[in-house]
Amino acid sequence: MCLEKRLTVAFWHMALFQAHSKRMGAGIMKLSIQSWCFRTWDQHHQLIAATKECGLDCIEQGQRFIDPLINEKYMDAANQYRENGLTISGYGVLKFNTDAELSRKWFEFAQAIGISSIVADFPLGEELETAALLEPLCEEFDVDIAIHNHGRRHHLGAPYALDRVFAQTSTNIGLCLDTAWMLDSGCDPVDIAKKYSNRLYGVHVKDFIFDRAGKSEDTIVGQGNLRLDDLVKLLADQGYVGYLTLEYEGDTEDPLPASKRCVEEMKAALSRL
Repeated sequence: MCLEKRLTVAFWHMALFQAHSKRMGAGIMKLSIQSWCFRTWDQHHQLIAATKECGLDCIEQGQRFIDPLINEKYMDAANQYRENGLTISGYGVLKFNTDAELSRKWFEFAQAIGISSIVADFPLGEELETAALLEPLCEEFDVDIAIHNHGRRHHLGAPYALDRVFAQTSTNIGLCLDTAWMLDSGCDPVDIAKKYSNRLYGVHVKDFIFDRAGKSEDTIVGQGNLRLDDLVKLLADQGYVGYLTLEYEGDTEDPLPASKRCVEEMKAALSRL
């Protein structure tokens, strides 16, 4: 991408971010929604309308809707959101490995659309090698990596696995805390948010209920096992100023009503601070 275009992208992203920060207030967490909530849909205009109907102006994107390897397409998509008053708050989950060329392209994409972190996964058995490859790119592009925990069956889904990675990396490598999947790992997300406060680069706000066999089911946030008020209070006390990103995976054919209710619960929790 030419320098002029990079500067233009950076300018409009910063303008949107500053405007959003002023609306939310200094030092206050910002609300967003994960595009995966609407994964059965096809068009950007559907996501834009749904985000606005939820009362939000930020959306975290992913490969379902934006290909990070086709410059013209992802810049066109980014412009659609910008022109409709929305900020792309983040992107993921990208499955990194030790492919240096691919990793660089993904960082170039992140810089071009103006996000400060990439929600990521590392391959089993190559976690440290992948992290070592990514750290210089984090420094070069000023973009952090936020590992997404994905439950008890995920090799990076539990604190002991994250500890192993974090013990051998700088704070360029951090966490996108998925609250429901941390519950699935048998941990309280509030405790995890406290444990990794200096590496917390994103929060996917999601809630599960479990049957007797341990099978999970999405529910309205705060109505399952997630201590939503306690989580929001802890994050505020820790000075977290990143995004609280709703990710509701239930009701795939008609996700909007429940997503709106989840956003209402998140806003209510923030109002109680």
